Amino acid sequence: DGPRAYGGRLVVLVDAASASSSEIVAAAVQDLDLGVVVGERTFGKGLIQSVVDLPGGAKLKFTVGQYLTPSGRSLQEIDYATRARVQSETYRTRNGRPVASGDGVEPDLLVSNPPPSAAEVFLLDSGILDAFVDAWLADKRPDLAAKLFDASAADAPPADELAPRLALPPKRVFAQADLFDLERFALDALRRDDALPRFDAPPNNNRAGDSPDDDDDDAARRDRKKLIDDLAGSFRARPDRIAKLADSVVCNRFFRSSANLRRLLDDDPQFDAARLLLKDPRRYDALLAPPAQDAA
Repeated sequence: DGPRAYGGRLVVLVDAASASSSEIVAAAVQDLDLGVVVGERTFGKGLIQSVVDLPGGAKLKFTVGQYLTPSGRSLQEIDYATRARVQSETYRTRNGRPVASGDGVEPDLLVSNPPPSAAEVFLLDSGILDAFVDAWLADKRPDLAAKLFDASAADAPPADELAPRLALPPKRVFAQADLFDLERFALDALRRDDALPRFDAPPNNNRAGDSPDDDDDDAARRDRKKLIDDLAGSFRARPDRIAKLADSVVCNRFFRSSANLRRLLDDDPQFDAARLLLKDPRRYDALLAPPAQDAA
């Protein structure tokens, strides 16, 4: 819609992965009360570092300075000299709102994005989801692969346009029956001893005469059984999350990263909150207003 549609209001989205330059920009907007910061607390990195080459191909990274926001606060969370958290201090924005130093940027409007479950992380990190998608597209849905390829090719600009139109992937690809196939594929892979690398065993605290190998095997079996139970439980409790994850893996095969990110915004609670806030000038202004005692 553009800035004019929202009366020049500005919202900056941040999360726990917003670090260094991105959180410094967010803090500057916050300190000067130029806009509302929405999302989760940022990473907390406000140092300037340089890297020098050492003999043998090694490199040394060392701190040469720190960034300060317009109010004078530092966003650095950890003191690298002591490995302790930096003591937080209170500063004021241009409107007099209190903001803290030493802990990244605390958003003006906190909106959490539910983190992926351990089972969802496992599906990605283990390569099981990628393996399933490749086999699924090749063996069961070559028609879908052809359709997505054609849709992604629409990025090519017409001769009379300078910039290409961004071809967006479909919102949904996986059906319920496909989720059943994915669950069966993942659980079968987990149950095969040769399907995955061995789980890391816990530290060995064997008594004299005990067999370390037996204890390690027992620990690996317990870990595998727990993961199987967790994975099956996630398919029952969070099928929509797993379907969305699988949709992303499929669409990443064909569409630009910017197009896939745009697609994900449709179901993003932080983006939804920002959009609603931009359309609500009274609430927007209230978030930037001076504290009540100061205003009085």
